[in-house]
Amino acid sequence: MNSSPDAPWKEGRECSDRWKETLGKGFLPRVSDRTRRAFLSANLGEEERLKIRATLLRYSVLAILGLVLVSGFGRLFSQPKVQRYGMVIGIKPEKIEAYKALHAAAWPGVLKKIKECNIRNYSIYLREIEKGKFYLFSYFEYSGNDFQADMAKMAADPTTQKWWKETNPCQLPIPTRGPKEFWSAMEEVFHSD
Repeated sequence: MNSSPDAPWKEGRECSDRWKETLGKGFLPRVSDRTRRAFLSANLGEEERLKIRATLLRYSVLAILGLVLVSGFGRLFSQPKVQRYGMVIGIKPEKIEAYKALHAAAWPGVLKKIKECNIRNYSIYLREIEKGKFYLFSYFEYSGNDFQADMAKMAADPTTQKWWKETNPCQLPIPTRGPKEFWSAMEEVFHSD
């Protein structure tokens, strides 16, 4: 064995000067001084070399995992940004009981599609605003990345289309609705968690 502290490893496994310099400056502070000195001296037996390599590999893997988590992989486990929606529509007074009965036994396929389209925490409320004029208010949270695409996906679903054939005749769009709106979107003016 070569006793020179700067000698490369035997059998073609050379330790570059850059690595020696980096390790010597404490780039891997968790590697013990003994391990660092042994690595730099290259005056080792095969068993010690394997231990050093295993230690360096362990810390390299931990460093890579840390970088991956910091650089974006962690977003897979984070909560997506939630968008809140409030919608309003009128309801025909004579259809209120039928509408309530439909929603008391909502179809499983419709509920499944709502979840698939990234809608959560969905509620519908009923209120008489003026004598004989009833309105439905809905609130839901959207956690997807493309609301329009998810709504198009929902609209294309055959089960949802059948559901809407049951519910739509009960409803009356408000006179001030926007173009292509059935339920009208409302402006959020306050929120507090």
